[in-house]
Amino acid sequence: MRWRDRASVVLAFVAPVVLAAVTSLAFANFDKLDPVKLALVDHDRGALSAQFIKELQTDPRLRQLLRLRVVDSTSHAETLVRQGRSEAVLVIPEGFSTAVVNAQRPPSLLVLSTDQKPIAGSVAQAVAQEFDTRASAVTLAAKTTQQLVEGQPHGGVRKSVPVGTGAVPFPRQASTKPLKTASYFAPSMTIVFLFFAVSFGARNIWVERRQKTLMRSSLSGASVRTVVAGKLAAAYVFGVLASLSAWATTSLVFKTTWGPPGAVLMLIAAMSAAAVGVSLVVATVVRREEQLDTVTAVVSFVLVLLGGNFIPPSSLPATIRHVSLATPNGWAMRGFLDSVTTAHAGAAVGAALVTLAYAVVLFVVGGVRVKGLLQR
Repeated sequence: MRWRDRASVVLAFVAPVVLAAVTSLAFANFDKLDPVKLALVDHDRGALSAQFIKELQTDPRLRQLLRLRVVDSTSHAETLVRQGRSEAVLVIPEGFSTAVVNAQRPPSLLVLSTDQKPIAGSVAQAVAQEFDTRASAVTLAAKTTQQLVEGQPHGGVRKSVPVGTGAVPFPRQASTKPLKTASYFAPSMTIVFLFFAVSFGARNIWVERRQKTLMRSSLSGASVRTVVAGKLAAAYVFGVLASLSAWATTSLVFKTTWGPPGAVLMLIAAMSAAAVGVSLVVATVVRREEQLDTVTAVVSFVLVLLGGNFIPPSSLPATIRHVSLATPNGWAMRGFLDSVTTAHAGAAVGAALVTLAYAVVLFVVGGVRVKGLLQR
């Protein structure tokens, strides 16, 4: 029946391809921003600041984001900003490195920016915060070492050994692939579409309930739940096909990365099942057929908002990030992001299993309630 329905074919193949194409085109150049021109004034001239500046200048990933220019004075840096040759200024004050390695509170870093360049100001703030965070780690290590040394007894007198001022290596983060905007929005918008693409399975339950054909189907010997399961299976297949269409289009035509194929297939299978489960529960909860589309839309949008389908989870408040893990699509998005950034299919296994667990719970709840729906 679904294959003979042209609307269903369009829904399963044409609509997701169009959605994926629009999403990929919209964000194709979003990540290709011009490097931020940052002027850096190093009044400290210590080991820590020298090492941090060297990393900013040599790290190939940072060089794509920053165009760093080291100048001698703050006034010179301000002149460059007024002339448009720099967009923001980071000032490392004198005595910063000495204070850090001697476990003292260092003077504050200074960031100068203009209202005309808010992104440059944010980038400069992020660079300053990174330097301050690393310096805090060094300070903590130096303070702990000093306390341990001072706590050792020596002839009845507490012995104090000064901490050296040599260079302290910065911790290196684990290597991961950068997340492109299109790699987030392509699977994200596909999940949004998925909630509506599979809703016809639950809607048909109400249609056949109204037409009295669902109960007559049971005269064939098949149980009502078996007939309903067949309808939901059709919705699931179309949901999987729609997701695969979007994945193939964005990957082959627009070169968007969703992650390793094994991870993508696991997450598509699990999320399609969860979306069908959501539509089944909604169909068994509403009191009238006229409410079905409205409630489906409301529930779907609440889930995609809480699950981080419109805004990346890293940009959400901490409370919302925790709430997103109470939604199946939140876990599916977590699996997609983890598999993209690590390029390892195993990173998505946990998220896929949790998403599938949500689907099982939804099917159990919907299966219990569906018979009551037919008896109303």
